[in-house]
Amino acid sequence: MSREQAVELGLVGPAARASGLERDVRQDFPAGIFQFSQIPPSTADSGDVFARAMVRWLELQRSVGWIERETAGLPSGAIR
Repeated sequence: MSREQAVELGLVGPAARASGLERDVRQDFPAGIFQFSQIPPSTADSGDVFARAMVRWLELQRSVGWIERETAGLPSGAIR
């Protein structure tokens, strides 16, 4: 089986993104806050274990940045 066939065989999640596909349920089917604010997907090209780990690391960094931006925009007050 070629890489292209494997990529087209239903890869989802970090495995898909580590293979260069920008598949992310938060963007493809946004719900809740993701209808208004999205985290850009992180991708790699090789699809190997290192690429999957790198995608997860990049997603973690982008998620932390997204949380920081979202919370910075909250109104001030006791609940914040």
